[in-house]
Amino acid sequence: MSDADQQSSGAPDETVTVASIPTATHSILPRAIAAFRASDHTGRIRISDLSASEVLDAVSNGDVDFGIDFIGAQDPSFDFQPLAEDRFALAMRQDDPLAEKSAIEWTDVDPTRFIAVWKGSGNRMLIDNALAKARITLDWAYEARHLSTALALVEAGVGVSALPLSAIPDSAQSLIVARPLVEPEIVRTIGLVRRADATLSPTAEKLYQTLLSLATIEA
Repeated sequence: MSDADQQSSGAPDETVTVASIPTATHSILPRAIAAFRASDHTGRIRISDLSASEVLDAVSNGDVDFGIDFIGAQDPSFDFQPLAEDRFALAMRQDDPLAEKSAIEWTDVDPTRFIAVWKGSGNRMLIDNALAKARITLDWAYEARHLSTALALVEAGVGVSALPLSAIPDSAQSLIVARPLVEPEIVRTIGLVRRADATLSPTAEKLYQTLLSLATIEA
């Protein structure tokens, strides 16, 4: 069958392509795929773990059916449907003195121990913009391109890092704990993003709707 025939018929071997920020591939997407399969939906699913800007580029270029991202909501060329709110928190070891606090102000963070995320990342832009508006300057001692690297440094006791809660492990076996960062509080909205003029295949639409059904905030 041609690709067009497979899309119109929802053929079992139809491939759905999804671009997603890494934190969503650890939390939101697996639950949706499990629910998708439990409903006897078929089709292959190809997942691309990309940065926020790369996800948006993949959607814009038509390389994927849709994406999961936290940018693109203000661009009229995209349709953005919110899925979850993801607050930033300070990740630290359980034995860190700051762990005794219920919440931590940005001005309490020691810059000589601060592990910043890469300056070119969407998360860093959110942090820098929010701190600039609050007129807070926070220097850093380390900078990591990937959140997993920042977490590894935290676990080794090198320092602390400001990360989305979805990126911080909540396992009882983890040495890392998280405390909310306030003054200012920074929240990113994770959502489904697709081109405004896009028409999804039947299988892609089913997975898209499954994700929407698991949304924890209202659009």
